[in-house]
Amino acid sequence: MNLAPPLTAAQQRNRRLRNVAIGLAVAFLAMLFYAITIVKMGSGLLPKAM
Repeated sequence: MNLAPPLTAAQQRNRRLRNVAIGLAVAFLAMLFYAITIVKMGSGLLPKAM
C-alpha cells in the first residue's frame, strides 16, 4: 500500500532529470574504468625499450 502523496508535475520532472544525471554518471564511470583497464593491460603487452 502506497501512503506517499502523488507527485506534482514539477517533482516528476525533477526526479526524471535526477535519474538521467545519475545514469549518465554511472555510464561515464563504467567507460572510464573500462578505458583505464584496457590501457593498463595494453601497456603490459608492449615490449619494453632498453
